[in-house]
Amino acid sequence: MTYYSPQLIQTMRDALDAVMTQVPMSHATPGLKAHLAEVILQTAAQGLTSHDGLVAAAADQIQTTISMLS
Repeated sequence: MTYYSPQLIQTMRDALDAVMTQVPMSHATPGLKAHLAEVILQTAAQGLTSHDGLVAAAADQIQTTISMLS
């Protein structure tokens, strides 16, 4: 199991909150949020752990995820 420090967990939460502000309200569903959280987790597991990097990785997946869930 991968270990994440409390600081990194907070950074990931903050990144998820930030990226959700970029999602159109009509698409801001729990499913979309869960998928973007997974993207953030996968990104952190690959070693990219900065707030800006996590936000960018998840933001890049917004349109793809909306299409996938629609």
